[in-house]
Amino acid sequence: MEKINSLESLKLILEKDKKWGVYHIGKYYFTIHTNRKKEEVGLVNEYNELNAENQELLQRENLPALIHEYIHYLHETSTIVGNASLLYDLELISNFSKSLVLNNNEVYTCGFENGKENWQNFVAAKMSQDTIMGDFHHEISGRLIQIKSIKTVKQELKFSLQNQVNTRDFSVPELQFDMLINGSKKSIKIRFGKFFIYEGIAYELDRIVDMKMRQDTKIKDELKGTEYTVLRMIAKYKIPLIDTKTFLSLAILSLQYLECGSKFLSYLDTVNDDFKKGIKMDESISRIKSEVSNYLRQNKSSFFCMQDVFKKTFESRHQLFRAFDHLTVQTKDFYNKRIENPTFEIELIMDGKFKELLETANTCDYIYIFDDEEDYMRDFIGSTLDEEVSQSLKALIAFADFYRSHTIHPTEKIEKTGHKCPFYYSCSASLRQDYKDICSEKPWRIFEISAQTDRKYCWYGQGVQEMVGQNIKRD
Repeated sequence: MEKINSLESLKLILEKDKKWGVYHIGKYYFTIHTNRKKEEVGLVNEYNELNAENQELLQRENLPALIHEYIHYLHETSTIVGNASLLYDLELISNFSKSLVLNNNEVYTCGFENGKENWQNFVAAKMSQDTIMGDFHHEISGRLIQIKSIKTVKQELKFSLQNQVNTRDFSVPELQFDMLINGSKKSIKIRFGKFFIYEGIAYELDRIVDMKMRQDTKIKDELKGTEYTVLRMIAKYKIPLIDTKTFLSLAILSLQYLECGSKFLSYLDTVNDDFKKGIKMDESISRIKSEVSNYLRQNKSSFFCMQDVFKKTFESRHQLFRAFDHLTVQTKDFYNKRIENPTFEIELIMDGKFKELLETANTCDYIYIFDDEEDYMRDFIGSTLDEEVSQSLKALIAFADFYRSHTIHPTEKIEKTGHKCPFYYSCSASLRQDYKDICSEKPWRIFEISAQTDRKYCWYGQGVQEMVGQNIKRD
């Protein structure tokens, strides 16, 4: 079950190496490691406020990382593949919620370790998420040298319908690579899906941003032969002369189909066949874009209805309903932009219009991580959103964190190993000062403290409160 949070699973590695950032999938926020001390950017007052000048400085210094994580957010909220992740997440949450126990303002979960009755539906949804995602960076322990072969394998995509678990065939490309580990060559197989497409697109685009900021003509290809360049390696394997813009366009277009890995390979074959017939690659791309635009236009009504269903799922939960009301509006807006131009992010970045890209829609909330030793209010949490919407999205972060940290094991088992609140380093609430150990090891217990005292809930307390369905407007 480790794959449930695959993009976020890089977090510990990134924090250890002090690299770049992480998009926290399913939580709609990202973190950026600044490699700076707070005082260097003027974060010295008690409110942890950044003036406009220092905000611009941090944005400029970290723009490639910001673009990389924003691209992940964009694809999660504007593609069919991203939308499928949310659909299966709701199925997982629905089954997980049946393991909750609420007793005298104490909330805990038995987890599926003890709640077998909901296990079948949970596993069906989880396996389907993993099938769409494909393999992850865990499979790559060395430097990828070359692709030896590509074949298509069949897996099962599971889905619930009228309380029955149904299946359908799902095509996934399986890649055989030569990989170099400590000077020795090893052969590995990788199943190519959403993960490698997401990371490949984001990496290539952030490298272009970095190149343009340096006013250079070549990218710094610092992660060549890693999970970030699998996408490029496939494109070059199929069409050696293909350029970056072409294969990135095909990758983004493939995200409008569940079998995104197979669709990407199919698009490469189409472009290659056209090229052999004397048709220019940009002409092939233009035709495929038009086909995808028409496909999105034809499915717009059903897609929009699905967004309304997602929002309605949370109508009895005040904060989550408001969060998904915002996300629904954002998703519909992105969908319309995709109809107009299915690859709009590529054109904007290629033209150096980075600010325009970030203004396509308000970005999700973000956290700048600093290097100070003091952990209270060490980091800066920022938002471009309306204050109430941002508050609700923070409750959503906590809600998702509580659910994901308790999925398999019961609460008492989780608490033996400890789990930090996602806002531990950026929260300014008095609860964070008064109950530091709880926030650091078992933040869900903050809900109980607030419920038994002043009923003023912090972000994490609100997230737990939303999970147990106590529908009152929060302080």
